Order: sequence, then C-alpha cells, then structure tokens
Amino acid sequence: MPLAAFTSFAIAFTAGFAFGAVRVLLLVPRLGPVLAVMCELPIMITATWFAVRTMTRRFAVPPDAGPRLAMGLIAFATLMLVEPVLAVLAFKQDLARFFQDLATVQGALGLAGQSTLAIFPWLQGRLAR
Repeated sequence: MPLAAFTSFAIAFTAGFAFGAVRVLLLVPRLGPVLAVMCELPIMITATWFAVRTMTRRFAVPPDAGPRLAMGLIAFATLMLVEPVLAVLAFKQDLARFFQDLATVQGALGLAGQSTLAIFPWLQGRLAR
C-alpha cells in the first residue's frame, strides 16, 4: 500500500507540474489566477482519479477503509511535504510566501483539488463495494 501511495503521488505531482506550467505560462496572463486554476482543476481531479484507480488495482489495495485511507493520507502528506520544498529550492520562493498563497482564492481552490489525492482511494473503495 505505501508503494501505491507513493506512485499515486508521483503521477499526480508530475501531472500537476505539467498542467501548472501551462496554467502559469498560458492561462494566468489571459484569465487571471483564479479562473486559470478553475480551468486546471477539473483536469487535475480527473488525472488524480485515474492515477489512484490505476495504482489501487496495480498494487491490489483492498477496498477496506483502513488501507484506502492510509494510502490517500500517505500520498497527500507526501505531496504537502514535497511542494514547499520544491517551491523553495527550485523556484526560490520564500516559504512564508508559499503558505500565504494557500490563503488566496486560487490557493484554496488548488489545495481543495490536491486534497482529492487523500480521499479518492477511500471513495473508490466505497464505490467498489
């Protein structure tokens, strides 16, 4: 189950990095930050859904709540640890600014979208029953 969590994280993170680049470079200048995130969000939620579904099947994660919640929480916690580290080290963003950005409308929308990584394994387990 940890491997399913880390692989789901890696897929969601990679997709988010790619779509985030498109959002920042193409959508934000034309639509503004809030609308740009709103355009990206359904794509990221869909990508996360399929990543989680694929990894739960590939690694045979039982549909029970415990393993599914653990998978989602591990994946989400990993994402929440990696994102600020990447922001600081790769993009030279101030850590305080990173967390302040989460309090904006676009930051809250993004965080809500990212939280699907935590709940989708459990939700898919419930739907499978």
